[in-house]
Amino acid sequence: MTSPEHGPRRRWQRWVLALSCIPAAMILTSLLAPWWPGSLWSNWTVQAAVALLPALMLMRVRAVWAGFILLLMTIGVARWLVAGCEARLPVPLASQPTLSVVSANVADWNPWRVAAELKAAQDAPDLLCLVEAEKVDQKAFEHDARWPYQFWIDGIGLLSRLPLQGAKANNQCGLPVIEAGIIMQGQPLHLICVHTLSPTSPARLRTRDRELGRLASLVTAQRHATLMIGDFNLTVGDPSWRDFRTASGLLRSASETATWPSVFGPFGITIDHFLGKQVALSAIDPIWLFGSDHRGISAHLAPLP
Repeated sequence: MTSPEHGPRRRWQRWVLALSCIPAAMILTSLLAPWWPGSLWSNWTVQAAVALLPALMLMRVRAVWAGFILLLMTIGVARWLVAGCEARLPVPLASQPTLSVVSANVADWNPWRVAAELKAAQDAPDLLCLVEAEKVDQKAFEHDARWPYQFWIDGIGLLSRLPLQGAKANNQCGLPVIEAGIIMQGQPLHLICVHTLSPTSPARLRTRDRELGRLASLVTAQRHATLMIGDFNLTVGDPSWRDFRTASGLLRSASETATWPSVFGPFGITIDHFLGKQVALSAIDPIWLFGSDHRGISAHLAPLP
């Protein structure tokens, strides 16, 4: 393999081009969604597009190949660009009182889960949602004076500084979710804490999509302002995102952060969300959780001005 400009390619250049077949295949496979492999890789097409940059630079003197790589990169970012144009939740006014909200998937297998929970709780947010929590976690928090109002189900805990109204476990979505109400600055707010199934197989993908449909129905059944928080196992690049957003009417914050896997830091994907309607929400900040494969998320919430 030679280059008209540089002569025979060096070994590292051949390796770069060979390895670039992997992100190229990811982007092409994503076009096959909702077939399961396509849906799976659709969550990573932005990273795949970035990974093709070295190949684009190496092939810039070959117009046909450079054009093909550029086309793949465009396909990789297209769905994300479209999602970036969606309406977003407004930001609270600088003078407006807010509630602090934290959601943290502490990972039930995490040997440092207690440290992860302490990190999520260190600023004593007004609302704290713990995902993949265990019975021992409930016992550790149930007498914590910072959150006198709590509701726990298998795997999720909702801790609140404000009284929880009508808190219940809703099992209609497959995996149980927590529904509760609070009064925020004199206005009712409907809270939904979720942890949908991870789509690691075709069957689990179908189950997760059914869960998303049922979650959307919980939102549309409410006339009040709503905040849905937790681990959705869903990115805006997933083909199911648009259906869920349209059916639920929920909007994202003006600024989100990558949450999984935590070792990737800001270069991972966003599957933990604060989604709302009829509320104002600040930009979302990440929280490092010891031992967990998720980063927690933190934001400030207020009624619409």
